[in-house]
Amino acid sequence: MSYLLKHILQPKLHAHIFRNWIKYVPFLLAGFCFSLTVRATAQSAIKMVKYDLRVLNMNIGELTVKQQTGANDLIIDAITDVKVKIIFTYEVRFLQHSLYRQGNLWSSHLQTFKNGQPNSDTWLSKKGETYLLIKDGDTTLIHDKITYSGSLIYFNEPTHDLFIYQEVDGGKKYLKYIGNQSFILTDNEGHKINKYVYKNGILDHAEIKHTLATIYMDRSTNVNNLP
Repeated sequence: MSYLLKHILQPKLHAHIFRNWIKYVPFLLAGFCFSLTVRATAQSAIKMVKYDLRVLNMNIGELTVKQQTGANDLIIDAITDVKVKIIFTYEVRFLQHSLYRQGNLWSSHLQTFKNGQPNSDTWLSKKGETYLLIKDGDTTLIHDKITYSGSLIYFNEPTHDLFIYQEVDGGKKYLKYIGNQSFILTDNEGHKINKYVYKNGILDHAEIKHTLATIYMDRSTNVNNLP
Protein backbone atom coordinates (compact mmCIF):
# COMPACT_ATOMS: atom_id res chain seq x y z
CA MET A 1 0.00 0.00 0.00
CA SER A 2 2.78 2.45 0.89
CA TYR A 3 4.44 1.69 -2.45
CA LEU A 4 1.24 2.52 -4.35
CA LEU A 5 0.62 5.69 -2.31
CA LYS A 6 4.17 6.87 -3.06
CA HIS A 7 3.64 6.61 -6.82
CA ILE A 8 0.18 8.16 -6.63
CA LEU A 9 1.15 11.10 -4.44
CA GLN A 10 4.57 11.83 -5.95
CA PRO A 11 3.20 13.20 -9.27
CA LYS A 12 0.80 15.40 -7.31
CA LEU A 13 3.70 16.71 -5.25
CA HIS A 14 5.70 17.45 -8.39
CA ALA A 15 2.67 19.18 -9.90
CA HIS A 16 2.30 21.36 -6.79
CA ILE A 17 6.01 22.28 -6.89
CA PHE A 18 5.91 23.01 -10.60
CA ARG A 19 2.78 25.19 -10.36
CA ASN A 20 4.53 27.33 -7.76
CA TRP A 21 7.92 27.24 -9.46
CA ILE A 22 6.57 28.15 -12.91
CA LYS A 23 5.41 31.53 -11.58
CA TYR A 24 9.06 32.45 -11.04
CA VAL A 25 10.38 31.27 -14.39
CA PRO A 26 10.02 34.71 -16.05
CA PHE A 27 12.31 36.12 -13.32
CA LEU A 28 14.78 33.25 -13.59
CA LEU A 29 15.13 33.19 -17.36
CA ALA A 30 14.62 36.87 -18.06
CA GLY A 31 17.66 38.97 -18.96
CA PHE A 32 19.80 40.86 -16.48
CA CYS A 33 20.97 44.45 -16.87
CA PHE A 34 24.42 45.34 -15.76
CA SER A 35 27.34 47.60 -16.63
CA LEU A 36 30.63 45.99 -17.63
CA THR A 37 33.29 45.66 -20.29
CA VAL A 38 32.66 42.83 -22.75
CA ARG A 39 34.45 41.21 -25.62
CA ALA A 40 32.55 42.62 -28.58
CA THR A 41 33.01 43.12 -32.29
CA ALA A 42 32.14 46.14 -34.39
CA GLN A 43 31.54 43.98 -37.44
CA SER A 44 27.92 43.76 -38.54
CA ALA A 45 26.67 40.21 -38.08
CA ILE A 46 23.76 38.01 -37.05
CA LYS A 47 24.38 35.12 -34.65
CA MET A 48 22.02 32.46 -33.33
CA VAL A 49 22.37 29.76 -30.67
CA LYS A 50 20.04 27.28 -28.94
CA TYR A 51 19.97 25.82 -25.42
CA ASP A 52 18.20 22.81 -23.91
CA LEU A 53 16.43 23.35 -20.58
CA ARG A 54 16.07 20.79 -17.78
CA VAL A 55 14.44 20.86 -14.36
CA LEU A 56 13.57 18.11 -11.86
CA ASN A 57 15.40 15.65 -14.16
CA MET A 58 13.04 16.48 -17.01
CA ASN A 59 13.70 18.04 -20.41
CA ILE A 60 11.29 20.97 -20.33
CA GLY A 61 12.06 23.06 -23.38
CA GLU A 62 14.38 25.12 -25.50
CA LEU A 63 15.81 28.64 -25.57
CA THR A 64 16.74 30.28 -28.90
CA VAL A 65 18.76 33.51 -28.95
CA LYS A 66 19.51 35.69 -31.99
CA GLN A 67 21.85 38.69 -31.83
CA GLN A 68 22.09 41.21 -34.67
CA THR A 69 24.95 43.70 -34.64
CA GLY A 70 24.84 46.92 -36.68
CA ALA A 71 26.86 50.11 -36.87
CA ASN A 72 25.20 51.75 -33.85
CA ASP A 73 22.45 49.35 -32.82
CA LEU A 74 22.46 45.90 -31.28
CA ILE A 75 19.24 43.87 -31.37
CA ILE A 76 18.64 40.67 -29.41
CA ASP A 77 15.62 38.40 -29.60
CA ALA A 78 15.17 35.44 -27.26
CA ILE A 79 12.38 32.87 -27.42
CA THR A 80 11.92 30.29 -24.67
CA ASP A 81 9.38 27.49 -24.98
CA VAL A 82 8.72 25.33 -21.92
CA LYS A 83 6.35 22.36 -21.85
CA VAL A 84 5.90 20.00 -18.91
CA LYS A 85 3.27 17.31 -18.41
CA ILE A 86 2.70 16.37 -14.75
CA ILE A 87 -0.94 15.32 -14.44
CA PHE A 88 -1.73 18.52 -16.36
CA THR A 89 0.22 20.01 -19.26
CA TYR A 90 1.92 23.35 -18.68
CA GLU A 91 3.08 25.37 -21.68
CA VAL A 92 4.98 28.59 -21.08
CA ARG A 93 6.51 30.90 -23.69
CA PHE A 94 8.85 33.83 -23.03
CA LEU A 95 9.53 36.46 -25.68
CA GLN A 96 12.24 39.05 -25.12
CA HIS A 97 13.31 41.83 -27.47
CA SER A 98 16.15 44.19 -26.51
CA LEU A 99 17.59 47.18 -28.34
CA TYR A 100 20.96 48.77 -27.59
CA ARG A 101 21.92 52.07 -29.17
CA GLN A 102 25.43 53.53 -29.11
CA GLY A 103 26.44 51.25 -26.27
CA ASN A 104 23.43 51.92 -24.02
CA LEU A 105 20.37 49.81 -23.37
CA TRP A 106 17.61 51.67 -25.19
CA SER A 107 14.60 49.46 -24.61
CA SER A 108 13.59 45.96 -23.60
CA HIS A 109 10.27 44.13 -23.83
CA LEU A 110 9.54 40.83 -22.05
CA GLN A 111 6.27 38.95 -22.55
CA THR A 112 5.27 35.68 -20.91
CA PHE A 113 2.41 33.40 -21.88
CA LYS A 114 1.03 30.45 -19.90
CA ASN A 115 -0.98 27.86 -21.81
CA GLY A 116 -1.39 30.38 -24.63
CA GLN A 117 -2.72 33.16 -22.41
CA PRO A 118 -0.83 36.38 -21.49
CA ASN A 119 0.81 36.02 -18.07
CA SER A 120 3.00 39.12 -17.70
CA ASP A 121 4.23 42.09 -19.71
CA THR A 122 7.36 44.10 -18.84
CA TRP A 123 8.79 47.15 -20.61
CA LEU A 124 12.09 48.89 -19.84
CA SER A 125 12.88 52.07 -21.80
CA LYS A 126 15.52 54.76 -21.57
CA LYS A 127 14.20 58.22 -20.61
CA GLY A 128 17.06 60.68 -20.59
CA GLU A 129 19.38 59.74 -17.72
CA THR A 130 16.90 57.26 -16.19
CA TYR A 131 14.96 54.15 -17.19
CA LEU A 132 11.23 53.66 -16.97
CA LEU A 133 10.21 50.14 -15.93
CA ILE A 134 6.58 49.18 -16.54
CA LYS A 135 5.57 45.74 -15.29
CA ASP A 136 1.94 44.73 -15.68
CA GLY A 137 0.91 48.37 -15.40
CA ASP A 138 3.10 49.25 -12.39
CA THR A 139 5.83 51.83 -13.06
CA THR A 140 9.28 52.30 -11.50
CA LEU A 141 12.15 54.66 -12.32
CA ILE A 142 15.70 53.27 -12.36
CA HIS A 143 18.37 55.93 -11.85
CA ASP A 144 21.41 54.26 -13.31
CA LYS A 145 23.49 53.89 -16.45
CA ILE A 146 22.97 50.54 -18.14
CA THR A 147 25.41 49.56 -20.85
CA TYR A 148 24.83 45.79 -20.81
CA SER A 149 21.84 43.54 -20.18
CA GLY A 150 21.55 39.82 -19.66
CA SER A 151 20.31 39.54 -23.22
CA LEU A 152 23.99 39.89 -24.16
CA ILE A 153 25.14 37.23 -21.72
CA TYR A 154 24.95 34.51 -24.36
CA PHE A 155 27.41 35.90 -26.92
CA ASN A 156 29.52 38.24 -24.78
CA GLU A 157 31.54 36.80 -21.91
CA PRO A 158 32.12 39.35 -19.10
CA THR A 159 35.72 40.32 -18.47
CA HIS A 160 35.58 41.11 -14.72
CA ASP A 161 33.46 41.05 -11.55
CA LEU A 162 30.51 43.42 -11.55
CA PHE A 163 27.16 44.38 -10.08
CA ILE A 164 24.15 43.44 -12.17
CA TYR A 165 20.61 44.73 -12.42
CA GLN A 166 17.66 42.45 -13.11
CA GLU A 167 15.83 43.73 -16.14
CA VAL A 168 12.43 42.65 -14.90
CA ASP A 169 12.41 44.48 -11.58
CA GLY A 170 15.56 46.60 -11.25
CA GLY A 171 17.01 44.40 -8.49
CA LYS A 172 20.80 44.56 -8.07
CA LYS A 173 23.09 41.56 -7.57
CA TYR A 174 26.78 40.71 -7.94
CA LEU A 175 28.43 38.61 -10.64
CA LYS A 176 31.79 37.16 -9.63
CA TYR A 177 34.43 35.46 -11.75
CA ILE A 178 35.55 32.13 -10.20
CA GLY A 179 38.01 30.96 -12.85
CA ASN A 180 37.82 28.54 -15.79
CA GLN A 181 35.57 30.92 -17.75
CA SER A 182 32.93 30.61 -15.01
CA PHE A 183 30.91 33.17 -13.07
CA ILE A 184 28.53 32.94 -10.13
CA LEU A 185 25.67 35.29 -9.32
CA THR A 186 25.30 36.03 -5.60
CA ASP A 187 22.62 37.62 -3.43
CA ASN A 188 23.13 40.47 -0.97
CA GLU A 189 24.52 38.03 1.61
CA GLY A 190 27.05 36.54 -0.79
CA HIS A 191 25.19 33.26 -1.29
CA LYS A 192 25.46 31.63 -4.70
CA ILE A 193 22.31 31.88 -6.81
CA ASN A 194 23.29 31.09 -10.40
CA LYS A 195 26.33 29.80 -12.26
CA TYR A 196 27.40 30.61 -15.83
CA VAL A 197 30.10 28.71 -17.75
CA TYR A 198 31.58 29.97 -21.03
CA LYS A 199 33.44 28.28 -23.86
CA ASN A 200 35.32 30.37 -26.42
CA GLY A 201 33.44 33.47 -25.26
CA ILE A 202 29.97 31.90 -25.68
CA LEU A 203 27.71 30.84 -22.80
CA ASP A 204 27.89 27.05 -22.76
CA HIS A 205 26.12 26.03 -19.53
CA ALA A 206 24.10 27.72 -16.79
CA GLU A 207 22.51 26.70 -13.50
CA ILE A 208 19.69 29.03 -12.51
CA LYS A 209 18.68 28.34 -8.93
CA HIS A 210 15.47 28.88 -6.97
CA THR A 211 14.22 27.46 -3.69
CA LEU A 212 11.70 25.31 -5.58
CA ALA A 213 13.92 24.04 -8.40
CA THR A 214 17.08 24.59 -10.44
CA ILE A 215 17.01 25.15 -14.19
CA TYR A 216 19.91 23.56 -16.07
CA MET A 217 20.68 25.18 -19.41
CA ASP A 218 23.06 23.53 -21.91
CA ARG A 219 24.06 24.77 -25.33
CA SER A 220 22.70 22.34 -27.91
CA THR A 221 24.05 23.91 -31.12
CA ASN A 222 27.15 25.63 -32.35
CA VAL A 223 26.90 29.36 -32.97
CA ASN A 224 25.32 29.91 -36.38
CA ASN A 225 26.41 32.99 -38.29
CA LEU A 226 23.46 34.03 -40.43
CA PRO A 227 23.64 36.18 -43.57
